[in-house]
Amino acid sequence: MLAVVLFPGDLFYPVAVETVGVFLRVGVPHGTAETLWIRLDDDGFTKCRIERHGLNYRDFLSSRATQLRDWCTRRMKGPEERGFVEYHKPVIDDLVPQAYLGAPSLDDEAFKREVRRRARGYMANHWEMASEVER
Repeated sequence: MLAVVLFPGDLFYPVAVETVGVFLRVGVPHGTAETLWIRLDDDGFTKCRIERHGLNYRDFLSSRATQLRDWCTRRMKGPEERGFVEYHKPVIDDLVPQAYLGAPSLDDEAFKREVRRRARGYMANHWEMASEVER
């Protein structure tokens, strides 16, 4: 097994499943060789894959794709980022990326963006419900 990628939860919205990509090399025993594990929670798009502002997703996805390609073709390691990109030897019975990826570092700006996003969503839902009650 070369790599396992955990894709955004709403990639195939509205299907409530974890989307995981497993990269294998055909005809090669996989054993317990080191595997690249990637958590790709945020690809810069919202539900229905509409581009979201504030994330330079082209650069972000390009760097992840390059790292995945380099590892799968040449076994060349790229930089690790705790909770998002890590290299570990897998336990064959457990191929869930969350079992291998540590907790991501808390980024103040990312935290603030997420709080603002959730607050906007809450206010929009509240406004919509209030409008329906008035009708």
